[in-house]
Amino acid sequence: MSTPNIAELIKRIRLLFGKHPVPRLKNESEFYVGHYREYTLKELLYILDETGFKVEKVRMRDYSYFYTSKKMLRMLYSLLLKVVPGFRTTIQISARKI
Repeated sequence: MSTPNIAELIKRIRLLFGKHPVPRLKNESEFYVGHYREYTLKELLYILDETGFKVEKVRMRDYSYFYTSKKMLRMLYSLLLKVVPGFRTTIQISARKI
């Protein structure tokens, strides 16, 4: 499974500044086309355990939309994601039904 990480760094920063962590899409019709719910890694592991799945591998990926022309900011962002992988944008889990 692969899902957005509600605890990613950019969403935490948005919340810190009083903005909703998951912005609505521009030009959105009356229907919301994004995810109905985003999860933390801990929530997903709990759900998989409770529904009889054995987790085989967990990966935190970054498909970042943090773009800046400032090289130092990009380097700091990359370093932070290495130190705190839970700040990455995407959770990927391989699991098997037991």
